Amino acid sequence: MRTLVTGGLGYVGGRVAALLASSEAFEAHLGSRRERPRLPEGSPLERCSVRTFDVLSPDECREACRGMDAVVHLAAIDEHQSAADPRRALEVNSIGTLNMLLASIEAGAARFLYFSTAHVYCSPLCGVIDERLTPRPVHPYAITHKTSEDFVLAARNRGEIDGVVVRLSNGFGYPETLDTDRWTLLVNDLCRQAVASDRLLLKSSGMQQRDFITLEDAANAVKHLLSLPSGASGDGIFNLGSGRSYSVLDMALLVASRARETLGKRLEVERLAKGEATPSDMLDYRIDRLLATGFAPSASFEKEIDGTLLYCAGETRHA
Repeated sequence: MRTLVTGGLGYVGGRVAALLASSEAFEAHLGSRRERPRLPEGSPLERCSVRTFDVLSPDECREACRGMDAVVHLAAIDEHQSAADPRRALEVNSIGTLNMLLASIEAGAARFLYFSTAHVYCSPLCGVIDERLTPRPVHPYAITHKTSEDFVLAARNRGEIDGVVVRLSNGFGYPETLDTDRWTLLVNDLCRQAVASDRLLLKSSGMQQRDFITLEDAANAVKHLLSLPSGASGDGIFNLGSGRSYSVLDMALLVASRARETLGKRLEVERLAKGEATPSDMLDYRIDRLLATGFAPSASFEKEIDGTLLYCAGETRHA
């Protein structure tokens, strides 16, 4: 399956593209605004062609999609850039998605898989969340992703393309490229602290729960969804997470434990705020729809954290 992964040199997209490139069933192509970055030796991305284009150019999108059987669209500006410039976020995240969607339809691609965010539901995420919950996005990043979802699902409902939306929870893990900057994400930040410091500092009580998913499982889920037969994706909306909630403190303690095993460092976990868990801290991010298709997250948190710690220490590797 000839598959274009936009944002294929980015944080999540790089791991998705690397997995597809390692599979005989896929011919992965990378869509990006930049030329090929520095890659670890032996990276599967070395085998991929790079199509450099701007998602705000309909003509360039059409050329990038030419000959593709499927498109996985991850190209977007992140939550920090979106908050700083909401108009730019609307252009890149929403209009850019619409351009890619229309180009995919024109190219005759069978499937368009759009990476959205769990934060389309609400902020902060709490309580029981499944795909039936009415989204109430607040942040510009979430608002612009919800707008893009609507375009994708409308095209699906019109029968123009098999549009699929995945709402990613808290992905974590090491990037595939050597110059990807996503160290503000909680687990990644903790891993970087573990390498650079003798303690892990939490700016909260750490009692709030989140659904975490390894990038390995996120990539495996994409491969699975691309391989589903036509008509097997229900209404096209899937929560993508591990289906298990962990407190921020629990994840900090796990990173500290893995740092001891992997780096030989003993780290203290410090919290700037104290307190007990409250109902507003609880989260149940349900992935029943995804499970019903035959996919189950199985990647090891420990293995993903170990890889991230080694990446931060400058010891890149492929598991």
